Amino acid sequence: MKKLALMAVVAVVMFAFTTKGVMAQEKAKAEKEKAAPAQAAKKEWPKPGPNAKVLVENDKVRVQETLNKPGEKNPMVKRGPRVNYVLEGGQSKIYYADGKTETRERIKGTATYNPGGDTKSTENVGKTNTRSLIISLP
Repeated sequence: MKKLALMAVVAVVMFAFTTKGVMAQEKAKAEKEKAAPAQAAKKEWPKPGPNAKVLVENDKVRVQETLNKPGEKNPMVKRGPRVNYVLEGGQSKIYYADGKTETRERIKGTATYNPGGDTKSTENVGKTNTRSLIISLP
């Protein structure tokens, strides 16, 4: 009987040490996951337009320089949030997916923010080149 009691005590002590080790490993694993930055899915940017030159691109931002000669039109695409800084101004016509159009005067040195979600195409309807810096956000 004493032997059985001794074995039970030894089993309980071993169980306690084993549990403590497993708990310590789980705690360390949880802290490591918490400390590591969350791995976000890599941003897949749409293919740049024919008149665009990509200057910087990563999962947080894409910067493009666009140059549109008179009469050039960009393809109809869905656009995300972005900032547009006009380097060379001129007249642009905007074509929306629903058939609506509008004409805008792009003024050198101005910046505009667009929250995105719109599907549209733009055309340079002026007599001079238009050039912009487009900063796209995910």
